[in-house]
Amino acid sequence: MGMAHSSSGRIDFTYVDLYYQKRFELTKNETGPDESFIPKTLLKKMLRRERVLLSSTEYRNKLSDAPDELSLSKITNQLQEQVMQEFHLEEDKEGALYSFQHAIEIYPELREEVCI
Repeated sequence: MGMAHSSSGRIDFTYVDLYYQKRFELTKNETGPDESFIPKTLLKKMLRRERVLLSSTEYRNKLSDAPDELSLSKITNQLQEQVMQEFHLEEDKEGALYSFQHAIEIYPELREEVCI
């Protein structure tokens, strides 16, 4: 698997490329996610930031005012997109979101980072 980093020599290879490559492998092998498109250290920082935002008054109010699960899901997606934007991953949004949402499956040791 290639690296999506400027030092890899493939400046046109993005997290989205890795996402589709991994999705094909997951479909082909019918297994769960086994590696991330985002380094573990960065995922850890992102999970910490998500936890900080979730504990903020703004998001707690939004979540408590949500009328249903669909609204809760939309609020959570907005929060995750905000975190990805803060970490400059919005260009490769689909692959980055996949890694962000599956961080604990990929790195079980990050479970403590999502507990509030």
